[in-house]
Amino acid sequence: MITTFERGKLAGKLEALRENVLFLLEKKFGPLSPDTVERVTNLPAEQLHRLLADLLKAQSLKELQLQD
Repeated sequence: MITTFERGKLAGKLEALRENVLFLLEKKFGPLSPDTVERVTNLPAEQLHRLLADLLKAQSLKELQLQD
């Protein structure tokens, strides 16, 4: 059983991961649209980690499937 402390710790790690992904996306591609921010914010941890890896070689937000 997961404790409240552990649940809070996991939530904090997930939030930090999201913030880092958004920071790196903005540094690489410039200001992000609210839609892109929302898409990233709603991704689960596994997809955020995959996005971080894909970000290294991506040339556009569209390539990352974060923009139509």
